[in-house]
Amino acid sequence: MYQPVIFREYDIRGVYNEQFDDAFAEELGRSYAVYLSERVGKGPHTISLGYDARLSSPAIIKALAKGLTESGVSVIHLGLVTTPVCYFSTFTLPEVSGAIMVTGSHNPPDYNGFKVSVGKTTIFGDDIQELRRIMESGRRLSGKGTERSHDIFPAYLARYREEFGTLKNVKVVLDCGNGAAGSIVRRLFKEVGLEPTILFEKPDGTFPNHHPDPTVEKNLVALRDAVLKEGAICGIG
Repeated sequence: MYQPVIFREYDIRGVYNEQFDDAFAEELGRSYAVYLSERVGKGPHTISLGYDARLSSPAIIKALAKGLTESGVSVIHLGLVTTPVCYFSTFTLPEVSGAIMVTGSHNPPDYNGFKVSVGKTTIFGDDIQELRRIMESGRRLSGKGTERSHDIFPAYLARYREEFGTLKNVKVVLDCGNGAAGSIVRRLFKEVGLEPTILFEKPDGTFPNHHPDPTVEKNLVALRDAVLKEGAICGIG
């Protein structure tokens, strides 16, 4: 079940169990396998999968992985990560042919979606529509891919420690908004010598403190107040 409108310019996104469901996620995995075979080569292929803090994400990942592995694509599970961490995996895991990040981005809690990478870049525009056309055509592959988990965080932290070195005495406030940032941000800043004040750090797909969209001013009230209280040089949402 899905509504074609979820195939957007830069991602696939909609209201979970209203505009798409787990069965769609499984079929998307099968369609992506065909896309890889036709655009990259017959393989065998391996891709990385990550997901955000939304309550629907684990079920979607499970269905997506089923479609992929039953099409002969092996899966490396990154777990709950931010979208940039998922993209990072395509540059640092030599065996992967791409990645899919399950995320609703800044949308309300009932939304979710997919950001799709092939090689080291995300697909967009007509390439996303090609996934829809493959799905509707019924073209499928069969195979038996494998699944394994991988902790990508040590390599990610080392990358930014190398780039930034050690910083000192910089007061920063971070508002994770109970999103996926809470999975890494404390360790990331500590890695470069900073101890930021962190708000709403624990990932929680119900988003109990405010809507996860930092472009809306009312969602920045707690961040603004903490910056003033701490005398920080900046606040990041």
